[in-house]
Amino acid sequence: MIIEVVYYQDIVMVRAYCSTCKAAAFIIDGHYTCCGKKAPAIKDITGVLYSREAGDIKRIKCPKKIQNEILMEQNNKCKWCGYEFGEIISNKKNKEIKHLNKVHFDHKIPFIYIGNPVSNWVAACDICNSIKSAHYFKTYEDAYQWIGNRRLEYGWSPGKHYQND
Repeated sequence: MIIEVVYYQDIVMVRAYCSTCKAAAFIIDGHYTCCGKKAPAIKDITGVLYSREAGDIKRIKCPKKIQNEILMEQNNKCKWCGYEFGEIISNKKNKEIKHLNKVHFDHKIPFIYIGNPVSNWVAACDICNSIKSAHYFKTYEDAYQWIGNRRLEYGWSPGKHYQND
């Protein structure tokens, strides 16, 4: 089995060949991201191939048709904070800062892990999109909490999905 360690921004990932899909795929939680099949245990990465970046997966823009479907499905609201696009929000640390909530099309799971399947796109506001960046979350609740906490740190309302502990 050929194992490759791939660096993307500040993330280190392991990629290996999936015999089922006949392609290289990332391994997350012991499973291939392409098909979900259990990957062989990797005990030692000594001597593995190293790449400076994952250049074979190209970022694409979300197709317009998919954008429209996502906006309808999400009721024209950010997946992460729940605020409506076009809504003007105020910063709690500096009341003079007003922000127009703009739509960005984001990957639920960073594109570097699984590429650009249609199911991986969400509509996110520009604030949440920049906060989430290339972070990976196991559940939506984990994402809502983590992003909500960062929004609070920057003076923004944490969002409608945020649960105060």
